[in-house]
Amino acid sequence: MSLSCRIGYRFLSLCSVQANIEVRARRTTQSSRTRGTCPREAGIVTGIGATVNPYIEYYADNLPERRLGAFGIGLIFCGFALQSLQYWLTLFDVHLT
Repeated sequence: MSLSCRIGYRFLSLCSVQANIEVRARRTTQSSRTRGTCPREAGIVTGIGATVNPYIEYYADNLPERRLGAFGIGLIFCGFALQSLQYWLTLFDVHLT
């Protein structure tokens, strides 16, 4: 395959990816309008996340390995506790209404 064909195929695949992203964005925008959520709120959350994310990455990159591992184990235990909470509530007959 020649170089121009490979470049053409990559360009076409990038165009199709861009088209898929645009279609998904339109669907998301339309569905968020029907649900009553404001697209501006999603933009605000995205902006805050993009602002805070580099600081979180810097902090995580500079953590010692053992502390990072302990944090990961803590997240696993939190996930386990949240996942099993509904069964514990049923077992102890706790009503949340």
